[in-house]
Order: sequence, then structure tokens, then C-alpha cells
Amino acid sequence: MIIDLIENAELYYGISPEIKEALNFLKKEDIRNIPVGRYDILEDKVFALVQEYEPSDISEYELESHKRYIDLQFIVRGKESIAYANIKDLHISKEYDEESDYQLLKGPSDILTAKENSFFIFMPEDAHKPGIRLEDCLNVKKIVVKVLISSDS
Repeated sequence: MIIDLIENAELYYGISPEIKEALNFLKKEDIRNIPVGRYDILEDKVFALVQEYEPSDISEYELESHKRYIDLQFIVRGKESIAYANIKDLHISKEYDEESDYQLLKGPSDILTAKENSFFIFMPEDAHKPGIRLEDCLNVKKIVVKVLISSDS
């Protein structure tokens, strides 16, 4: 997992050309005004999902992980908590769904704070549960960029 501010995006361009495209998309000047919806960046290899929602109060939760796509999550407005753990420290509560590219896991996790202009890169071994409410934030605008994992990445 990687956590940083979008102003430092260039540090991560070397991960893959697709990650570079994803980060460049998030650095656009008008990104704050982008409407909710799906945006194809590199066909089905890289696409963005713009979301606005109220984070949830969560006492018990399951974490998700993905096998086909890397999750790059960027907070445009607001803040939330994100639970995180390596999948090797968890047990599977819902087997992998290939069509939806996720599995659910349970176990101990760390709670991280996602603030405006920060991004998180979750690799396949990084289980995560975003959207957890912080007391002083009722609305979040987030962009989740899905980056297809290829043999070149």
C-alpha cells in the first residue's frame, strides 16, 4: 500500500505506465468539478469512478481485496477513515467473485485517515475498507481509479 499527497504523484510514475496515467488524470486542474460517474482513461485498463457519499458508522466490517485491478483512491473533498490489513493476516469471509473482482475478509486491521488531496494505492495483497465516518465529516467526494494488473506491471 502507498499513501501520499497528489502533489507527490511523480514519485510513483515508475510503478507502471498505467499508474502514471491514473495519477495524471487525478492531477487535472478541473478534477474538483468532475461530475459523479465513470470515466475511461485507457479503455478497460484504467478507468475512474467518481463518487459522492456520506461515510458510514461502522463497528463491525469486512475488508475487500482485488485480484485483477489495483485500487487507487483519491480524496477530492472531505475525509474518511480507511481500514487496512495485509490479506495474509486475515481470513476469507466471502470467496473471490471473479466477475466483480473482489473478495471479503475479516480480521485485525489498522485504521488510517484519508484527507483531501491524499491518495492510496491498494495492491492485491492490501485488504481495505473505505468509507468509515470521521465525526467531523459528513460528505466525501472520492475518485477510485481502477488499474488493470498486467504481466508488465
